[in-house]
Amino acid sequence: MTKHLFSLKLKKPLNLKRRKLSSQDPYVYQSELIAVSNHCGQTGYGEVISSRELAEELARLHLALLEQGFEFKLPRDQIPIAAMMESIDITEAQELVAHGFTTLKFKVGKNWVLEAECLNEVRSKIGPEIDIRLDANRAFEFQEAVSFGKRIADIQIAYFEEPLREFKKIPEFVQATGIPVALDETLVEGAPELEGVSTYALKPFLMPSLAHVFDCIQQAREREIDIAICSAFESPYSLNWLVLLAAITPGKLLPAGLSTYRWFEGQVTKPVLSVQAALSFLSGS
Repeated sequence: MTKHLFSLKLKKPLNLKRRKLSSQDPYVYQSELIAVSNHCGQTGYGEVISSRELAEELARLHLALLEQGFEFKLPRDQIPIAAMMESIDITEAQELVAHGFTTLKFKVGKNWVLEAECLNEVRSKIGPEIDIRLDANRAFEFQEAVSFGKRIADIQIAYFEEPLREFKKIPEFVQATGIPVALDETLVEGAPELEGVSTYALKPFLMPSLAHVFDCIQQAREREIDIAICSAFESPYSLNWLVLLAAITPGKLLPAGLSTYRWFEGQVTKPVLSVQAALSFLSGS
């Protein structure tokens, strides 16, 4: 088992809150790959994002698939992708819709009064057919979240990801606003059973192990909760694992939160992500 550092150029600066970046240059994505090889010269890779254990498991799984002649290819050619926006930019939202995205995800939690106004305007501009997701990363106190939720209750929010600092109050928030909630950060520690949770915004690369990932999927199946596979900001190589997981996860196929692909230099912004060229960035092609 060996380790490899690699770097990729970014189109715009990257500032991550959840983990420290290896590169000091915000226009460079740098990460580490765990590599496992066999005597035939085949090599499996796993990227270290949050858990080295998970990276090692993926490297071994990749090698095992290579040894069986498995190609990194989906049972379908394409999978729907949700576009993530760091702020509520009405012009950008319209451009993404014009480009073909049917699901937009907005980060919120800085100024809820202004954000509520902007979201209402976004809905009026993009029409009723486009799904709107919100993500607060647990920014809101309960009463703030309820006040915000009531101001946007009429614009058909698909789900509100981690609105509260105290996740145990999620059932009260849903009852007060009628807005369904998705779990994200909470899933890293486990999958609590909470009324009003409609979706798991599952970020596999933040999980400690593959067993933890599959336990979340099993809990979702038993509770009839939808799953949206999402990126925690990985390389194009690792995004292919997420696309594959999204394709084989049972239940309704929700647009996956994988538009971090748009940050990488040389990658084209698309409403769908194909996995035909998996591993291509490693070979430089």
